[in-house]
Amino acid sequence: MASSKKDNEGVQISAIHDKVSENYTKLSDEFVKSRQQHLQAILGLQQEYLESIKVAVKTTISVQSIFQIRTHATRSLTQLLRTWRI
Repeated sequence: MASSKKDNEGVQISAIHDKVSENYTKLSDEFVKSRQQHLQAILGLQQEYLESIKVAVKTTISVQSIFQIRTHATRSLTQLLRTWRI
């Protein structure tokens, strides 16, 4: 009787160890999946940030170029009007 009880406890402990191992494997797999998704999200945000910086720099340069052209045109017109004394 003692031997059968001991065997039964051994089977139960073995089943518990198997279940713990199975659950740990599932947990590890889910962690890896979530980590990959998290990294993808961060990389996506970084890419969007870089694109927005690129657009901001291009816009700033464009505005400065337009302002410089208009300023130069205004100066040229002022000089022309002075030459003609208008």
